[in-house]
Amino acid sequence: MLDKTELWKNQLSERIIALEKKLTTYPDGKLRICKNGDTVKWYHSLPGKPLVVIPKKKREFAQQLAEKHSLLAELQQLKYEYQVFQSVCNQTPIQLSTIDKKLMAKPEFQELLKNFNPSVEKWRKQPYQKLDSHPENLVLKTCSGNVVRSKSELLIDEALFREGIPFRYEAQLMLRTQPIYPDFSILHPKTQQLYYWEHFGMVDNERYAAGMCQKIRQYCEANIYPGDKLIMTFETKAKPLTTLEIEEIIRQKFL
Repeated sequence: MLDKTELWKNQLSERIIALEKKLTTYPDGKLRICKNGDTVKWYHSLPGKPLVVIPKKKREFAQQLAEKHSLLAELQQLKYEYQVFQSVCNQTPIQLSTIDKKLMAKPEFQELLKNFNPSVEKWRKQPYQKLDSHPENLVLKTCSGNVVRSKSELLIDEALFREGIPFRYEAQLMLRTQPIYPDFSILHPKTQQLYYWEHFGMVDNERYAAGMCQKIRQYCEANIYPGDKLIMTFETKAKPLTTLEIEEIIRQKFL
């Protein structure tokens, strides 16, 4: 059995290898940012070549270079920790590399990374248990790739996707010993706290309203309360949910 120090060393090595592999998926070169008054310009820097302006319509490319720079900084820190470990064990000198931290401190750089967080990205890509009942009601394909059950769910799904907010559709949530399936499970991109969004689309139906009350009670018994981590929207035939309502909730809660 490995002792704790050897286990830590192996885990650190695995993280370094995984991060190096991930970095191979990013474009070559580095990001440079210049600001003149209110004008911000992004540049693509390649060794031995002149800087090339990145047009605003290619923002996604600038974001990729910014993400790459951030991941390189994380990789440098991991390698430093590994070298410290090796130095202590083998009495070898520590070799330090450098990363442009002045670039990372610029607000314009951070703005490019506003929707990027390695742990958020990991959560976004993890598989999850979905609701498997009544698949015949999944009829509307959204921009995110989800297939949802109603027009209102489509509006919510696409608004979250448009803002780059990580979410899951009908993912299993265990409340004590009872599994339920919130319409949307949302990971706050800044605080990384989980929120749940339930849309109740037929509150003018007596039987539906009774089931709605039971579901809300389940959340409250699990200490997930409306107005806190539980978001609820409602509609009737006479008053459907609107895009403006959805966007206002997203702005208040997540932006």
